[in-house]
Amino acid sequence: MAPVTRRLSITVIALVMVAFAAGITLESSALAGGSLPITKVKTPSKTIRYGMLAPNMEPTIHCGPSDAPTDGCLGAQRDTMVIRAPLQTVKRFDIVSSKITHRMAGSCGPRASFIQRVIALPGETWSERNGYVYIDGKKLSEPYLGPLFRDYLSYKPRTLRADEYFLMGDNRAESCDSRRFGPLHFADMPARVVRIERPTFPR
Repeated sequence: MAPVTRRLSITVIALVMVAFAAGITLESSALAGGSLPITKVKTPSKTIRYGMLAPNMEPTIHCGPSDAPTDGCLGAQRDTMVIRAPLQTVKRFDIVSSKITHRMAGSCGPRASFIQRVIALPGETWSERNGYVYIDGKKLSEPYLGPLFRDYLSYKPRTLRADEYFLMGDNRAESCDSRRFGPLHFADMPARVVRIERPTFPR
């Protein structure tokens, strides 16, 4: 066996032994395509890009079609959201994409947006007083929410059941959210926004 081939074989065997010790399953062709190990997963993740078309998440995510201005949009161009699916876990303040449920469409009509922020989690009690959110009676700190984007509404406390999540937009005055259509279930939130891409030049 040639020295180069012998060294390559030893490297392959060493990598397989390390992967076996770490509990990683390798395909037989794992090292053939770019020398990268392949990890088997039950549900592959996928990344999708969407442009923001509604002002309900301003100023966090800028909206606005590239060919015409949209009321309430702050950006000259719309931001692009990088969305990753499937959703594995949900934390407070995650920005998620949701299915447009019948309740959402019926309550919001053309204002229905599939991008919202998770505010309250299962078992928690949500309320709003003069535009400030309270969770279990304590005011929620929302540093991303400027005074110009806060409304002055009040809603009675609502305790979420198991597998219920309360979603709200960052632009409260322009957001049709769980205050209107109620909480969503985990299955209604298939993906999470992992990055916001903001253009710095005209399209």
